[in-house]
Amino acid sequence: MNSKPLLIVIVGYPRSGKSTWVKENSGLGLVVEPDWIRTNILGHQFHRPAEPIIWLIADSFIRIALSQGHTVILDGTNLMPYVREKYITLAKEMSADVKCVWVNTPMEECVRRNNVSPEGQKLPHYALVSKEDGFVPPSEEEGFNEVIVVDYKENE
Repeated sequence: MNSKPLLIVIVGYPRSGKSTWVKENSGLGLVVEPDWIRTNILGHQFHRPAEPIIWLIADSFIRIALSQGHTVILDGTNLMPYVREKYITLAKEMSADVKCVWVNTPMEECVRRNNVSPEGQKLPHYALVSKEDGFVPPSEEEGFNEVIVVDYKENE
């Protein structure tokens, strides 16, 4: 455990390699993954009316873990500044540092990966490519202590 809690906010398109990065680096801290909450608590990937509950669970877990001095990794797309701002504010309220890991994979590669995903795990094409429209690359100016860019790797 760190002397000061740390929140690591993962940023990237669906199928960019975010969860792969998290698995490879899970020893850094506790992982909060809204997709896991959706699947294991609700039994499905996405149900819009349940989203406030999903995020209440995720946010509560983050607060509890940070209050105990843990490093927490938030594994989600977090593509928009207003979403990231929520977690920057939460971390600062908890006297924690907050870093960003941006998994920088081009949309074309994310689409290719989605196309070869097993049936039942593919995202609808429109749901994937629509993420590109509102995406704003993360920056330290938002309030992160550090932004780490993980560039696209082939064969992920």
